[in-house]
Amino acid sequence: MRFLAVALASVAVFVGASAHADSPPPAVDSVRLQLARELVETSGGEKTLKNVLETYSSSMTKILGQALPPDKAKIARLIQAKILQEYMNSLPQMLATTTQIYASNFNEAELQDYLAFMKSETGQSILNKMPIVLQQSIEAQGPFIRSLLPKITSTAIQSACEEANCTPAERQQVTEVFSKALKTPS
Repeated sequence: MRFLAVALASVAVFVGASAHADSPPPAVDSVRLQLARELVETSGGEKTLKNVLETYSSSMTKILGQALPPDKAKIARLIQAKILQEYMNSLPQMLATTTQIYASNFNEAELQDYLAFMKSETGQSILNKMPIVLQQSIEAQGPFIRSLLPKITSTAIQSACEEANCTPAERQQVTEVFSKALKTPS
């Protein structure tokens, strides 16, 4: 049960990140769209997105591996690999969405200035260092996030059960499932 809850939580993190992508994007002019497309390409586009997804997946696999008994760690790795593959298959759509978001949120001058920065020596240096910075950030924050999970989960369960009018028995059942999922194996 604990394994299933942790595995589902892992899936929920990935799915939750894309939950808002279903709304149609606002219309933008072709100049901003082209600048945004160029900006996405200059900032690494597909390569950068792949690195982010691989880094996140690697970190999630490590966190799950530490939270699960050894006999369940293999299936957690397999689940994460399958999730990563599905995201990799969706890269073209993700890049198109990112382009649309840039074009929708930045005006032409902002896009031109951002593009000029990304093409500069400093911009390229920062871009090249970001995968390492991201990896180190995720790894450094892992223990902190794990330490927050019990309190955050308790608060979320309480709030969700109040909103859903859970019975005391339902609240206890949900609490037990999450408590089991968050316990570190001995």
